[in-house]
Amino acid sequence: ILYCGPSGVGAVTKLVNNLILGIIAEGLCEGLVLGVKAGASLETLLDVLHQGSARTWLLDEYFTQKILRGDVSPGGSVEVVCKDLDLALELGREEDVPLVAGAVCRQLFGQLKALGHGDDDYTTLLLPLEQMAGVRLRIV
Repeated sequence: ILYCGPSGVGAVTKLVNNLILGIIAEGLCEGLVLGVKAGASLETLLDVLHQGSARTWLLDEYFTQKILRGDVSPGGSVEVVCKDLDLALELGREEDVPLVAGAVCRQLFGQLKALGHGDDDYTTLLLPLEQMAGVRLRIV
């Protein structure tokens, strides 16, 4: 447990963390799908990303253990991500801070929820992107 400041600052900090998490997850999905579609092997992409400036806990510890192995069981559900993004976007409006990437992420996660993935892990965002690109990314 970390002390974040006066009453309410902990909630703000959590929303900021979850906003950034959603944006990073979306970027990972798009980037990996683009790379594989353009001819890079998933293994090579992962090797480079694990060592490069785009390295993130989400890729190192989560994507490679969940969706890239076909596991959609919720660690953090699409439903919860949608709720958190809604709250972050509301806070952005209240504070007059534009959250362009957050708004785009909310639309994408909302579409995923509408496709019936509300109870699935948020990394299932990869699935419709794979389908639209005509590729499948899995670690064997």
